[in-house]
Amino acid sequence: MEDLLHATEINCYVVEEVATTREIQCNIGSANSDLRSHGAEEILNLFNIYYSILAKHNELDIMIKQDVWATLLSVTKEYATDITAMLEKNEIIDKTKELKILKMLSYLLVNFIEIFENSENKVQVNLVTPRKNRKGTKKKSSTLSWSWKKERDDALSVIMQLLQTDISRLWDPPVVEEEYVNLISNCCYTILERQESAKVASTKEIIFHVIGLLIKRYNHSLGASVKVVQLIQHFEHLATVMADAVAFYVNEYRANTVASDVIREITKISPQELSRDSSSTRGYATFLAELAEKIPVVINSNISLLISHLDGESYVMRNAVLSVMGAIVVSLVSKNDLDDSVKKSRDHFLDRLEAHIHDINAFVRSKAIQISTHIISEKAVPIVRQPGLVELILDRLHDKSSNVRRNAVKFLACYMARNPYGADFDVEKLTLTLENTNTTIKQLESTLDQEKVAVKVEDQNHNNSQNQLSPEEPPNEIEQKISQHKLVARYLRDAIGFVKQVQNAIPIISGLLGSKTPSDVLEAIEFFVTANSFGFDATQNGIKKMLPLVWSREQTVKEAVIDAYKKLYLEKAGGQNKKRDYKVIVQGLLSLIKGSTIGELVSLEELICEFMRKGLILKEVIRLLWGYFTMAVNEASEEDSHYALVILGMIADEEKSFLLSNTSTLVEIGFGPRGENNLVLAKDTCYVLQKLYRKKKEMNIARLPEDHKIFERISTILCNGIEDSKSNYWIPFSEEAVKLIYNLALSPESVCKNVIQSITMQLISHLNEGERNEISSKLLARFITLTGNVALCQLVHLDVTVSKQLKERRQIEDKTGEHDRTISENKKKAHSSSDEDDLGLGGCVGAMADDAEMELIKQLCDSNVVTGNGMLASCSNLIVAVCGNSKKFNESELQNAAAVALAKCMLVSSKFCEQHLQLLFTIVEKSQFPSVRANLAVALHDLTVRFPNLIEPWTGHLYSQLKDSSLEVKRNSIKVLTHLILNDMIKVKGQISEMAVCLEDSSKEISNLAKLFFSELSKKGNAIYNILPDIISRLSDAEVGVTEACFRSILKYIMSFIEKDRQCENLTEKICYRFRAAKTDSRQWRNLAYCLSLLNLNDRAFRKLFENFSCFQHALMDDDVDTSFNTVLNKIKRFAKPEIKVLAEEFQDRLNEYRNKGIENDDPALRAVSVKKTPRKSVSKAKKKKKPINITFEDDSDVELFDIDMDEVSVNVDSDVENLDPGTPSRRKRSTTHKRKSKSILSTKKQTTVNSKA
Repeated sequence: MEDLLHATEINCYVVEEVATTREIQCNIGSANSDLRSHGAEEILNLFNIYYSILAKHNELDIMIKQDVWATLLSVTKEYATDITAMLEKNEIIDKTKELKILKMLSYLLVNFIEIFENSENKVQVNLVTPRKNRKGTKKKSSTLSWSWKKERDDALSVIMQLLQTDISRLWDPPVVEEEYVNLISNCCYTILERQESAKVASTKEIIFHVIGLLIKRYNHSLGASVKVVQLIQHFEHLATVMADAVAFYVNEYRANTVASDVIREITKISPQELSRDSSSTRGYATFLAELAEKIPVVINSNISLLISHLDGESYVMRNAVLSVMGAIVVSLVSKNDLDDSVKKSRDHFLDRLEAHIHDINAFVRSKAIQISTHIISEKAVPIVRQPGLVELILDRLHDKSSNVRRNAVKFLACYMARNPYGADFDVEKLTLTLENTNTTIKQLESTLDQEKVAVKVEDQNHNNSQNQLSPEEPPNEIEQKISQHKLVARYLRDAIGFVKQVQNAIPIISGLLGSKTPSDVLEAIEFFVTANSFGFDATQNGIKKMLPLVWSREQTVKEAVIDAYKKLYLEKAGGQNKKRDYKVIVQGLLSLIKGSTIGELVSLEELICEFMRKGLILKEVIRLLWGYFTMAVNEASEEDSHYALVILGMIADEEKSFLLSNTSTLVEIGFGPRGENNLVLAKDTCYVLQKLYRKKKEMNIARLPEDHKIFERISTILCNGIEDSKSNYWIPFSEEAVKLIYNLALSPESVCKNVIQSITMQLISHLNEGERNEISSKLLARFITLTGNVALCQLVHLDVTVSKQLKERRQIEDKTGEHDRTISENKKKAHSSSDEDDLGLGGCVGAMADDAEMELIKQLCDSNVVTGNGMLASCSNLIVAVCGNSKKFNESELQNAAAVALAKCMLVSSKFCEQHLQLLFTIVEKSQFPSVRANLAVALHDLTVRFPNLIEPWTGHLYSQLKDSSLEVKRNSIKVLTHLILNDMIKVKGQISEMAVCLEDSSKEISNLAKLFFSELSKKGNAIYNILPDIISRLSDAEVGVTEACFRSILKYIMSFIEKDRQCENLTEKICYRFRAAKTDSRQWRNLAYCLSLLNLNDRAFRKLFENFSCFQHALMDDDVDTSFNTVLNKIKRFAKPEIKVLAEEFQDRLNEYRNKGIENDDPALRAVSVKKTPRKSVSKAKKKKKPINITFEDDSDVELFDIDMDEVSVNVDSDVENLDPGTPSRRKRSTTHKRKSKSILSTKKQTTVNSKA
């Protein structure tokens, strides 16, 4: 604006004086009136006052500016109409005068637009972040009293009207000045710079027209191109707007040069600048991708300018160019009638796209797959190229980037949905059809050959072909049939290839279901739903693998699984025949049960419960399932009946009413003749009945008497079935039957006692009838299993049910009065039931009563269940006898049953447990059957939880199972130890190194379980940091048998969890001291140096390393040690501060110096002499002057790393002793003592007390 105050050119207009604010306020009213009355020509006299308003607009009231705006806009509208008419009629007398009026009005209008646009912007800012004055009230922001959007559009429409008129005739020569064009165009660009204005569709359209007119009529093409690039560079939100604008210029005003110039300007930007400025690069990329979709023809003609960016550093630009190519392929070259040049271009683009599927950048790989998915969905890829493209993307399923994997799965799902081969993908059918087609082709070719031979013979004989040649079909028709069948054969081969590709991808995608990245899992789930709809049988394994995800903590994953199974099994209905639809649903649910493992059934139960909570399983479906169970449905088999019962049991968790009303039917079928012949059905019937009575409070169900039909049927099946050696399901049935008895019976002990007595009589009769007075091992194993289950259920009954009844009874008595309590006590005495006063509970209230009840239950368990004179006590003696005489009872099944039953009996009584711990651990260590050792590994977990103080001295034996030769034993042991340690049920001791060794187990399963353990342990504060010293020390010992390669692999994984700087500092210092204790052990040198190289040292840690150089200088002669320290140095130098870099250089010099000294002095004879000459008296000094180095941690730590005697290290160079504190014996001595004590414990028959410190 200041240009008008000074003369810059000859004959240019100059504002001589800017009016003051008071002058403006006094004169503006008359000025507006004069301009309205005299018209646009009056602006020549009033321009100075309006210019003054522009200069002083910040000091003027908003109402003055609004009045001025209204006057200018109305006058400019009239002038636009007048000048248009004058130019059309050629009635302009004074062009110079009209040009001045045009310029002045345009100048004022454009500047006022900018003023009001800025005011609107400030209003928006104030609305977002309102300011407050000192009193705390919000300051009122000045707002426009009319709709600025409408006013702005009106002003822009007036400008467009002027530009549509041939105003260039006002200039001489008739070329509009560049300043005038820039005035208008800059106003439009300024409006677009505001994100709110750029979102208004009407404003954008008018601006596009204005700029389009400037380009077409007023030579603004180059200026527009440059401005577009600048706007994209500085305003990221304008990338899409500018793409719309350029496409508008091309389509409406045929301004193809603008698009070409913009592309050319973008390609001129250096790759280095594109890689640096990410925001502008994203803008360019978005602009090119959007533009390619809108005007692909223009982009295709300039694609050669963009190709170079495919090899540039900026991955964003590579993505943009690939998007452009994809848009061109979809819009231009996807038609069938293409000439050779277009096909060549298409193939070139597809080749480039396929090449970048393996781009070095994951974002580019992901983008390339996304574009391929879009092209496939638009059917723009030739069928010939599809198999190769699919193979390339199949490789990306193993990509390290989850985004790439996710898009690869999306591509395959889209490829299946848009495949050109139909929906029937039965490979056997397709292969058979292909074979038949090939046979037909051979027959037709043979027929054609015969026809040709016949024709030749007839031609040679010059016979009349029309009279004598009468083939069944003309030769040309046979050739057509051959070509048609060949096309069919080719189609079938391609279809089979497509099916095989998908089948190869299914196992890989199944693996993605176990990914930690939710996006991988979600895409895999969606893929299996899509693949199943096309009839791929291989998807069933993946669908089964989806089941455990119903337990996922990620709510999105859990919901996706539920929705997937809903689509697969509950949305089959779609016709008008509802009964048939329900039958399809039931058959789908039954198919889920078939072949499912125990783990899958548990997950399926949770899934069915989720369906019930969401109301997805209708009552009609439940009725039909009941019909399948009772075999009322004609098509139902016994297998379907059993599976229907399992599903009904799952439904019973949420809806029990339908089973409660049909309990008698359930018992008649489940425990009737079918149940006796099918113990699995009987077992599941027990399981379902337990669910019915699980929540007795809510259902208000009383316990049943001993002579109830349920218990009679169960007893009959147990007694009759125990002798059936062909059935392998008696033991699982007996377990569920005993649980059901204890859940339902009013006196479960009596029922079980009767069953055991009946079976005992059967055993005695077998013993008397046998020739050798022996019972079969299978029969004895079943009996022992039954007694073990009864003992365990009796424990649960006492600990839960009886304890709960006592508590409820006490609460009721507390609420009643003294008189009622006396009456109730008399009634209890009259009925000779268990009296609480007699049991020592009378008079106790609150916590004292709770303790008394717990003590009572404990006494009952210790003295009256498996010990004493009861029946279970006698059975427990039998169990102990079988376990203690493994030579006589050497069958695997019997030993397994006895060992498990022994563990269950030990769970009941602490006295019984203490008496037989020695026997149990003897079986654990010496049993010849892996199944026995594996089962006891699990049993030891329960014993540790129930009696931790009794098991604590035997903890070492728990770890020893990790070295077992059986994979099953190791698997169970590591799972048990993981649970115990992570739940703080056992203390982490030195044996934790055995868990670390499992990281390098030959079995991948064991290795993964060990990794999971340390990963979870790392989340428990400083746990890893505390156990690390023991692991380093023990695994460095050659006697442990861990190779150096395994040591490095183990420590590399474990030390990756050391992330705190303070921990790194302390470990650095202590590992340095450890070098002194390992004076001559080169293996320990290498291991310790390697551990140092794994730490991420900060400045303080490196200073400590530098200060303790003397601790490890003697070890630098070893090549591996030197390499490890150089690795430490390289890490430090990478991001170190200048002063640390100086320290690092000095450290490097000292390394080289002592490295060279070590090589020169590396003489074995000299070193042997120096060891011999070590003074003996240093030993006595060490004993007298032992001063252990105690380096404390600032972090929470419960393990001291090393305890070093500075006087003793010169003699005891091989010592590998670390103490928790100066008062405790060395770990090596302690471990030896522990072994001796354990051995004596196992060898003696007397009860031995083991110190917990051993």
